[in-house]
Order: sequence, then C-alpha cells, then structure tokens
Amino acid sequence: MDLPVPYVGGMEPTATPQLLARFADHIAADGIALVPAELVAALVSAARAIGASEVLIGVVADPTEPPVARERAFGKLAGRLIGTPPAVSTTACSRLPRADHHARGQTPGVTRRDVPAVA
Repeated sequence: MDLPVPYVGGMEPTATPQLLARFADHIAADGIALVPAELVAALVSAARAIGASEVLIGVVADPTEPPVARERAFGKLAGRLIGTPPAVSTTACSRLPRADHHARGQTPGVTRRDVPAVA
C-alpha cells in the first residue's frame, strides 16, 4: 500500500524536502550504500506516488548498482520530487525559435513585414 506521505522510522510522516535532506545527509556522511533501508523505501514510495521513472527508482533501490549510478538516480528523482521538470528532448528543442532573434531585431513568430521600419 502506497501512502500519500512518505513514512520513515516509527511511522512518523516525513515531508518530501525533509526526506530528501535526510537522504542526502546520509549520502554525504556515509555514502549511498549505508542509507537506511527505511529511508530508501520512503524515497521509493514518494517517487512512485508522483509517477517518477521506475528505472530511476530501481537503480536507487538496488544495492548491487554502482554507487555513482545510485547517487545520480537519486539526484534525478530529487529533482522530480521537488518539481523540476524533466529535461526537454533535443528533438523538441530543434523546433524552438533561434536564440539569436533579438540580435537580428526580430521577435519570434513575427516576420519582417509585420515590424515597422525604424529610421
């Protein structure tokens, strides 16, 4: 049963920022291999509650994964949990207006015909 709020140690509710801070503190102090199992379970529960990537969740939860991979997966999950949007694909970026439009005196979506001439 997934609980709406992650629970850690004695079934006390842990808000997501505090959960992430505790997890990060354990990583900084002892490495990800020594993060308590109940803290890992709370992170997994919180990540699943928001529909985070099962691959990332699996990497964080698997003690046989290399520590660097687990830490990177934790960072990506932490970003999702605090509301950072996932990265935009390069395909989507190729359809965005060019960044140098201001240097040419143009506004995205406005053609030269729409801009009055400046003397």
